[in-house]
Amino acid sequence: MQFPPAKTLNSFYFIGRACSPTTHNLLVRDLFVKINASNFAVRSVNFNDNLSDLNPDLTIEFVADGDPAPLLAYFELNRRTEGVQELVRKAERYARIENNPRVGFVFEREPDLVLARKTIHYPFISYATLDGFTLLRDESFYAGDGAPASDIQLPFFGS
Repeated sequence: MQFPPAKTLNSFYFIGRACSPTTHNLLVRDLFVKINASNFAVRSVNFNDNLSDLNPDLTIEFVADGDPAPLLAYFELNRRTEGVQELVRKAERYARIENNPRVGFVFEREPDLVLARKTIHYPFISYATLDGFTLLRDESFYAGDGAPASDIQLPFFGS
């Protein structure tokens, strides 16, 4: 999949009411900075999306070359505040979304990533640690396809 060059977004981290500067919210913005630095064209960014029974930490609509439809991606940042069973429930809710969007489960700690990969098996989910990648193009994301645990890492849009 080819993406046109990104347009400069002029360093914004939040639009709306004042952002609560919790560690979680600051790390979500760190995640956004990495995504923005990836140089993909972005149509929209939402830090407060509400999908009836899901509230992703970050929703981004990317623009792909030659495709008028945006490529939707959701990101969940896990700081060990939610157990693996809650992540399973989130994955099941994402699975009910039409055309299964790309979902990134990003973890603060490697052991939490390993546990989630052993437990959650959906092909539209990619797994990474926040410190494990700099750009979405990095080969740092594990596929969540339900195959036996694989150590092959791919770019976010490569799996």
